[in-house]
Amino acid sequence: MSEKSDILKEISDLTKKRSSYKGQVTTFIGYLSSFESSSPPEQRDFGELELRVGRLDSLYAKFDDVQTRLECICDDVTHVLEEREEFEKRYFKTLSQAQKILSNYRKSLILLPSEAETCNVSNSGKISPVKLPTIQIPKFNGLFNEWIGFRDTFMSLIHTNDDLDDINKFHYLKSSLEGSAALVVSSVELSGKNYSVAWTLLCDRFDNKNLLIQHHVAALFKIEPVTRETACNLKGIVDQLNKNLRALDTLGESTKHWDTLLVYLITQKLDTKSFREWEEYKGRLPTDTRIELLHLLDFLRVRITLLDSVEHNTNSKIKPSHKIMTLQTNKPIVNKNHLVCPKCKGEHKLNNCSDFLSLSNEARCQLLPSLKVCFNCFSKTHFSNNCKKPGCTICKRKHSVLIHIPDKTKPVVHGERVDSATSDNNVLTLTSSVSAAGGVACARALCF
Repeated sequence: MSEKSDILKEISDLTKKRSSYKGQVTTFIGYLSSFESSSPPEQRDFGELELRVGRLDSLYAKFDDVQTRLECICDDVTHVLEEREEFEKRYFKTLSQAQKILSNYRKSLILLPSEAETCNVSNSGKISPVKLPTIQIPKFNGLFNEWIGFRDTFMSLIHTNDDLDDINKFHYLKSSLEGSAALVVSSVELSGKNYSVAWTLLCDRFDNKNLLIQHHVAALFKIEPVTRETACNLKGIVDQLNKNLRALDTLGESTKHWDTLLVYLITQKLDTKSFREWEEYKGRLPTDTRIELLHLLDFLRVRITLLDSVEHNTNSKIKPSHKIMTLQTNKPIVNKNHLVCPKCKGEHKLNNCSDFLSLSNEARCQLLPSLKVCFNCFSKTHFSNNCKKPGCTICKRKHSVLIHIPDKTKPVVHGERVDSATSDNNVLTLTSSVSAAGGVACARALCF
């Protein structure tokens, strides 16, 4: 019993501490609201706000210790986890708002060079600083070919910014990482002292010079070939080439003597017509000229300009006719061949014709050759030996069930070919017919 009472007492003490930390966050939210009100800016103490933000950072570490202990000893873990979720939601939202206020305040203190010179010459008047566009920190998802751009931008805006403390830098770093890059620092606790640890881990994983060179070289070989001659496709090749070559130069990998390899590699990605034009371009150069990458880039630049102009003129000519075609295609398209009955010329198919259905199977069979339709589906576009539809459901032969004749001595009409084979004796029976006045004579031949 004493052990249980001790646990209950500890839970009570920890709950009180947690309530105190939650109260401090509530107090900070009330203080922060004064910066978002309509009070004059000179009455806002931004220095005090910065100190309070620093203290708020240490408050989370205390809350986390208490909350973790409660999660370990409490039976109702669900309720305890809800308390954590609620606190963290309020905490990070409040901290983000405070950092945004401080960031806007720091930006308002920065003067452009022209404004600084004006202030040094004369203090008689004030010049309102021009608001420059906000530079967005790029997202990094772990792709090696995007690391250099992210690293240089982040170091310029955040890492080397002395106006930001380490906890703010850590927040910016985490918000800029996605995918596999975010997993590298996910296990690092969010605190000011751990920012350098997280940045070092990230650099150790992705700032590998040899691996970066390998990825950029591989990207050159993986440039997508052009299958259709368009300015957009050729621009894509040039952009991918320049991007990876610049990255290799940044990494210290010289590409000065790669011209022959790069020219061959890129020309193999061109479409047939552009490749032929390139060969003609080379033929116009002096025979002793060494083909360099600059020649290929000049050729592609001229080619892209030409295609841009041609595509623009083509599109401007196509647009009016395209509208006319669109209006015309809105009308339903009717294929009259499928709606005219070959027997009575009515607007229905032959198998729905009352005149045709009133005939006997033998009479229908005799009528079909004169109508020049398929014996199986009654279509005029093919004959029964090329028909894709299933045949008679009774005898499985390639004719419609409407002309099936059960009697084995059924008459065979002109244009019909009946093939049958016996699997046991490999006997092929061919049936033909000859019209005579007043009747039909049948003859059969057995081929072994």
